Amino acid sequence: MRKAILLTAAVAALLCPARTAAQSTWGSVLEAGATHKIVSGLSAGATVEHRSFDNFGKTERWQLSAALNYRVCKNLKTDAGYCFIRQNRLENGWENRNRWYASATGSVRWNRFELSLRERFQSTHRNGVSEYNKKGRRVRANPKHVLKSRLELEYDIDKCRFTPFCSVELFHTLNAPDGNGLEKCRTSVGSEYTISRRQKISLFARHIHYDGTKDDAESDFQIGLSYAIKL
Repeated sequence: MRKAILLTAAVAALLCPARTAAQSTWGSVLEAGATHKIVSGLSAGATVEHRSFDNFGKTERWQLSAALNYRVCKNLKTDAGYCFIRQNRLENGWENRNRWYASATGSVRWNRFELSLRERFQSTHRNGVSEYNKKGRRVRANPKHVLKSRLELEYDIDKCRFTPFCSVELFHTLNAPDGNGLEKCRTSVGSEYTISRRQKISLFARHIHYDGTKDDAESDFQIGLSYAIKL
């Protein structure tokens, strides 16, 4: 496990662009989730997540999610869910958000490699925030609609509990008042570790590139650790 942490940190250093300390580009993602099988192919799950920024010293957000997951066939699965988000808005303080999403993930396997593509639509409403300014001009979308496209590659190592992976995720705005397009790109490299038949953890390094101005307290670079259990 120690070697996996050191390897992830090394990859993190390569992914992270050179920045000054004052720019505070480091943050963390800590996540714990549980799923329960309802019937064959259908399960329900819940996840709690904490993110930090400012060199791990401040909270970026708290997030609580609940979802239904359905496997259509061997190579296609779907899910839909709700997230409550408590978001740090830097100078504007804390803000509550409600998010609904639905996604479909297709995958293909070749030898020990598995390539998957996930397309997710999400709609996020920011409580107490108007789409219009005082002059009546629409300056923001609320709710904000985003299409997230994630391409991920995994490698199944023979007789090993580690499963390394890498992914690229693109965020496309769909209803921005000043025009739609690519908002940000999120690149992740890490490994999943199987503790037992029902428990897994994942450790990853992530770099986030914004195409425009960011408003939230999100770091440009993150180290993440997640835990998942099947009940």
